[in-house]
Parts: sequence; structure tokens; C-alpha cells
Amino acid sequence: MDLVLANGWRFERPKQSRIGDGGRWFGMAERTNSNVFVWRHGRDEVRLSYESESWNVIYVAMGKLLGPPRVMYEARHRRATHAAWDVMARVIRSCRDEDEGVRVAQSAARWMKALGIGPYDD
Repeated sequence: MDLVLANGWRFERPKQSRIGDGGRWFGMAERTNSNVFVWRHGRDEVRLSYESESWNVIYVAMGKLLGPPRVMYEARHRRATHAAWDVMARVIRSCRDEDEGVRVAQSAARWMKALGIGPYDD
């Protein structure tokens, strides 16, 4: 019986969760603003941008009970390292996968460095 239940749960999950990627980074063509790094997982979204001499991290969630998208967390960081750590923390909180959080934080750090604006500390 346990085997039947386990297989039933596996097939009832959405297709994206079976893939195991836990979210994805949207390339320049898929973003509305090329100066924003966006990571999405289900109904959650983490955004990283640079505005007025600081890195902004915003965590937006939407759900059946929450209604329209709602800002759950927002922070400003002067140091890029702190912003990357914050992105990692928001991603881990959203998808509950530490490896995904580290991978996204590394991608965000590469994106910040490639952007070439604002203070970036190595």
C-alpha cells in the first residue's frame, strides 16, 4: 500500500516540480527590464535590481488566499555580497532547497558583476 501511495503522490505533483529545477533565471529577452535579475518558483518571485546606489532585493508572493502579488520582503544593500546572500536566503525560504539557493546566488553575483554598475565587492 505504501508503494501505491508513493507513486500516486509522485504523479499528482505539477510537472515543474518533477523536473527538479526549482525555478529559473529569466534571460534578457524574457524580462521586462534588463536591469532586473528575476528568479521564479511557482507563485514566488525574487527580484534583484540596482537603484540609487544600492542593491534592492524584493520577495513577491502570490497565492489563492493572498490575492494579487504581494511584496513579502524588501531590503536595500550597499554591498553586492550582502545582496547576493539575501537573494540566497529568499530563494532557500521559497523553495526549501539550499543547493538551489546557492546556485541562484552565484548566478546573481555573476549577473551583478557583468552588469558593471554600482559598487561590487569581490
